Amino acid sequence: MPLEVALRHLAAADCTDIEIAAMPQYLPRSTSIRAALKKMGLNATAVSLGVPFFFSDSRLDLNSPRRSVREASLRYVRESVDFASQLEADLIYACSMKRGAQAELGTALEHLRQAVADCSDYAKGATIGFAIEPFPTGLLPTLRETDTFIREARSDNLGILLDTGHATMSGEDLGEAARRSKGNISHVHINNNDGVRDLHWPPQRGKLTVTDLRGLLTELAAQDYRGKLSIELSKPRPVIGTIIRSRQFVDGLLGDFKGPV
Repeated sequence: MPLEVALRHLAAADCTDIEIAAMPQYLPRSTSIRAALKKMGLNATAVSLGVPFFFSDSRLDLNSPRRSVREASLRYVRESVDFASQLEADLIYACSMKRGAQAELGTALEHLRQAVADCSDYAKGATIGFAIEPFPTGLLPTLRETDTFIREARSDNLGILLDTGHATMSGEDLGEAARRSKGNISHVHINNNDGVRDLHWPPQRGKLTVTDLRGLLTELAAQDYRGKLSIELSKPRPVIGTIIRSRQFVDGLLGDFKGPV
């Protein structure tokens, strides 16, 4: 649906903090989008590069074997950071969608290290955090591998986006993964699926159980986590009702905890 319609739905569902994908058609519209957000009482807390990298332009790839593609992708990230800055977002995040041939993994990882260092530094200059989201078919498919990648990068502006749906597809225990990534988690997506496909179902429906989600929240509370918990849905029907019920479900889980989570 058009962005303006989506914003109206989110406002009607009493949302306050939202995420926006850095779609090519949005980047030149930062001023009007910011005005629309303020009019509806919404705050853009994070900007996503996942959707434009995966759907809008297959040429976007931070670890491509082609230098021209990597350079074009870095330019796009910088433009997206500028967009995020105009929206006063706190975070921008990306993920590697393509794993490539086994023989080329070492080179691809080195390309990604160099690109992420550039992205993280540029975002830091705009006072925006940069996060990597593991993706099951990407170069960093698990939270474990992403955590190792980030610790080796040694950047104070680089973190992990923990996506519950992606972790489920990768067979990772949420609480254990969060414990292992202590100090590196800067954002959390809460969604559910069938354990195989990235469906972005409401958190109350799918393979993940209440016990799984409580295990994650327990660990985040123990870490004094102060980032966001973002409910990420795909094509919810009915839109407003599904968003409200999903928020009520997560609010119910959070009622078990005291503190920053």
